[in-house]
Amino acid sequence: MPARQIGIVPRSPGVLAHQEFPMLVLSRQRDESIVIGDNVVVTIVDVRGDKVRLGIEAPIEIPVHRQEVYDAIQRENRKASEIKPEDAQQLPKK
Repeated sequence: MPARQIGIVPRSPGVLAHQEFPMLVLSRQRDESIVIGDNVVVTIVDVRGDKVRLGIEAPIEIPVHRQEVYDAIQRENRKASEIKPEDAQQLPKK
């Protein structure tokens, strides 16, 4: 069995750039997991070439998104927060 590698590296620019936390790097093989906190489990489901499939078990109240989806949500939230009150009056009423 190969030795496990553990390291801490700085995050890439743009990857949750608003956070200043270092990234913990772990090596895992298929069907192995890591536990985050008391209630999130990330399992390596499959590895094919340069693609890794992850299974994530987390409570429904914890949002889990791919990075590009998270970034899109954040952009839309920023745009929505910039709406002026007079612009909101033009929205259709329910």
